[in-house]
Amino acid sequence: MTSRRWEDGSHLLQATGGAKRVTAEEDLKSIFRLRHEIYAVEQVKHYQSVGQTGELKDPIDDASLNLATWSGGRIAHAVRLSWWNDVVAKDYLASLADFIPEAGDGDSLIVVSRLVTGCNRNMKSLISLFRLAFACGLVSGARTAILSTRPELKSLFLQFGWCDGRKSFVHHCAGRQEVMFLDLYDQAQLTRTSSPLAPILRKYEATACMNLN
Repeated sequence: MTSRRWEDGSHLLQATGGAKRVTAEEDLKSIFRLRHEIYAVEQVKHYQSVGQTGELKDPIDDASLNLATWSGGRIAHAVRLSWWNDVVAKDYLASLADFIPEAGDGDSLIVVSRLVTGCNRNMKSLISLFRLAFACGLVSGARTAILSTRPELKSLFLQFGWCDGRKSFVHHCAGRQEVMFLDLYDQAQLTRTSSPLAPILRKYEATACMNLN
């Protein structure tokens, strides 16, 4: 599987708040174990990727960017970014295929998935994670993001400037899912929703203008 390169967007942040890209094998395994605990054990979802190792790792993880925040040496929050063009038919993310035309150019579209909360439910930790994810998406060339989430989590993403796609579907493992979109360059939407992502876009665009002069 070939993937577009993921760039580090941390230079767009005044502080990362403990959020970081996860590349070390043991740290990735910690994320996979937390996913297993949340999705397979607590929520009893039978994803095909759930094995006997106590980990939930999807094939697309090898081409994706995993991010996490940490607290006391343990994962507080984690999330995954994947290029849409890396999603294959057998991947569970392929269930979003019917909604992709609304999301724009597939070459610059990322899928946000596998959000998990571990030892710390502090909102500041989650904000730090989403800010780093947004920054990495921008500098890597993403223009639009798509996700599917449980209905009760829609309000969380709306706070960050995501738009309600007003479409839903039932996944055979995840259950009812609501589709949401984020235009990474829609400063008006980010400002209107008081999204903590808005300052990042302003800094990114200001930096881009300086580089052109």
